[in-house]
Amino acid sequence: MLMGLDALATIGVQCPPNLAVAVFDNGRYGETRMQASHTDIAVELIGVARACGIEQVFDVTEETALRRFAELVHGAGGFWRLFGRDS
Repeated sequence: MLMGLDALATIGVQCPPNLAVAVFDNGRYGETRMQASHTDIAVELIGVARACGIEQVFDVTEETALRRFAELVHGAGGFWRLFGRDS
C-alpha cells in the first residue's frame, strides 16, 4: 500500500459507494524481496488512510475481528475500508 498511496488518495476523494478495501500488512515490501517497510518501524496505515479522507477504517489484528468486519461489510451498504496488520 505504501508504494501506491495515490490509490488511497483517489479512494478518499471519490468515496465509491460499493467498495471495501482490505490491506494485509506484514511490514515488508514484496517488490524488494521482503525488505522491511516503513510500517514495520513507525508508519501507521490507519493514520495515512484517514489523512487521505477515509474516515471509517478498522485495524484488525485477530481472526475474530476479521470475521466481525466481514459481517459488517456484507450487511451494510456504502463505502467500507479495512486496514490491518498481519503480526
